Amino acid sequence: MEFLSVNRRLLLVSLFSTVAVALAVYFSGGWFDNTLMPLLGVSPDYEHVVGVVLALGAAQLLQRLVSFAFFRDMLFGLAVRDKEIITKIYAVEAVGEEVARELDTMRAFNGVLRGQLNSIISETEQAAYQITERLQSIDTVVTRLDEFVTRTAQESNEIANHSEERIEKNRSLVADMEAFIRGYSSEAKKDQERIALVVSEAQSLGSLVNLILHISGQTNLLALNAAIEAARAGEAGRGFAVVADEVRKLSSETDVAVGKIKEGIDAVASSIQQQFEEKLSHSNVTAQQATLNEFAGQLAVLGSGYLELLQHDVNVLKTVRESSGDLARMFMDALASVQFQDITRQQIEQVLKALERLDEHALMLSRRLKASEDANFTFTPLTEHLNEIYASYVMDSQRQSHNDALQQGGITTTAGKPTSGSAGGGGSGGGSGNKIELF
Repeated sequence: MEFLSVNRRLLLVSLFSTVAVALAVYFSGGWFDNTLMPLLGVSPDYEHVVGVVLALGAAQLLQRLVSFAFFRDMLFGLAVRDKEIITKIYAVEAVGEEVARELDTMRAFNGVLRGQLNSIISETEQAAYQITERLQSIDTVVTRLDEFVTRTAQESNEIANHSEERIEKNRSLVADMEAFIRGYSSEAKKDQERIALVVSEAQSLGSLVNLILHISGQTNLLALNAAIEAARAGEAGRGFAVVADEVRKLSSETDVAVGKIKEGIDAVASSIQQQFEEKLSHSNVTAQQATLNEFAGQLAVLGSGYLELLQHDVNVLKTVRESSGDLARMFMDALASVQFQDITRQQIEQVLKALERLDEHALMLSRRLKASEDANFTFTPLTEHLNEIYASYVMDSQRQSHNDALQQGGITTTAGKPTSGSAGGGGSGGGSGNKIELF
């Protein structure tokens, strides 16, 4: 393409110069033959020779001027292009030397990485052993805890059996108390009825007193009538008047005695009512019954709460025992998971070997850059190194990561796909090849 472009430039410039010279010869031919040549003293035999020489010189000069005007040099842009090519060649040589030096120092760089990876292997291995020791200590504690939980569960079962017997006794006691409360309530009602009957009978004596008062009043009235009749009879009725007067006095004394009897009866009835008022009170009996019922209810709730507490303790011990078993199983799983360090160590060792391959390849590339003119220089390409690295894998996860990285990088190798018999993500390969060694 560059060669065709230069030829095109040369053709266009030559055509332009030829046309320009032809036009100049055409328009200035008469002036050249009739004026310039005689003025210069050139004989007519040499006029055409001088004209051709001048035309060729003018054409060459015009080509250079046009080339400089359009391409900034006299060689149709070739001088600038040659300078650029030479500059690029020098730059490529300088970059090649710089890359070769960097490739030579890659071994030291990879050595640092290998040292870091070896340090990681050492630290993870030490940490794995420490974790194992701590897990063994935890296993001792878990074993003691499991024995304690088992022993406590047995003791709790014995306590639960005795507690159930006591709870049954408490239930029987509560039932007896409820029966007593019902009997006490019935007896209190009967006492209330009997005392009310006594008070009623005592108060009924008041009607007899009123009857005696009525009779006494009638007797007093009769004595008064007799006294009146005796006064009418005169001397003959004097004795009858004395009797009537005595009867009236007796009636008055009877009134006084009956009044005192009435007061005594009222006092006795009032005293009985006052003495048994609290016991006769229905609200008091109800309050006592409510108190006893509440006490019985509290005993029942207490027994139920104790039973719930006992059941809760049994459930807690059961949960703790199950958790202790789960913890022991989890501990064994954690102890088995410590094997990750050995898997990691072997994977890192494979990376270290790959870095050594990369060191050798970088050294080979450095030699290739320095011997760029040697056509017989050969080296192993990275694709073959990748195939050899793929063949050394022992886990499907390594093969999968390898294939994913190659697909992202657009690199195609002849390495096979992961085998289906291998444990995915962490197991050893199911086919031939290296095996993971576990400690």
